[in-house]
Amino acid sequence: MSKTFENFTAVQHSGFGYGGKREFERGLEVRTVGTQAEQDKVVKAGGVLFDTRAAANEFCDRAMWPGSQPGLDLVPRARGRFSDTQVDGLRIYIPATEVEIDAPDSD
Repeated sequence: MSKTFENFTAVQHSGFGYGGKREFERGLEVRTVGTQAEQDKVVKAGGVLFDTRAAANEFCDRAMWPGSQPGLDLVPRARGRFSDTQVDGLRIYIPATEVEIDAPDSD
C-alpha cells in the first residue's frame, strides 16, 4: 500500500484540459498529489510541489498573471510549458524560470 501525502502541484487549467476552451490554455490550477509515486511523477516531469494548497494557489496566481495584479487580466498567460505527463487528467505545469518559483510574497 502506498503511503499518502498531502502535497500540491500546478497543472493546466481544466477549462482547457477538460473543456477545450482556448482562453484557458495558459491557465493553471492546483491538484493534490497524494502518493510518493505521484510526487515522483511530478518531479520527473519538471513540475513543482507545494506543502500547502495556499502556497500552490499563490504560485499559480503569480505565474498566470506575470507583472500584473493576479486576476486583473481576464485571460491567464502562464509563461512556462506543460508536460505530457498528467495529474488527474491535466498536464503538469513546468515553470519558465526559477524566479517564478521563488518570487517573494508581496504585501
